[in-house]
Amino acid sequence: MPAIVPVVPVEDPADPRLADYVGLKDPAARRGHPGAECGLFIAEGPLVLGRLLVSPYRLRSVLVTPQRLPGL
Repeated sequence: MPAIVPVVPVEDPADPRLADYVGLKDPAARRGHPGAECGLFIAEGPLVLGRLLVSPYRLRSVLVTPQRLPGL
């Protein structure tokens, strides 16, 4: 069974834990993003995230609003 990690609220938009999510709208920025060399990709939405969780891929992080958290 996968490990369950605690939910850590982020209060500051400058929090370094958000670095993976900065500049993701630009495809060129995604290719040069730290972690891209090891196959970093972004999954959006509950259905895709659910499929990812049962896949062999390692989940690096999840960014979710408090309103959406119960549905995940």
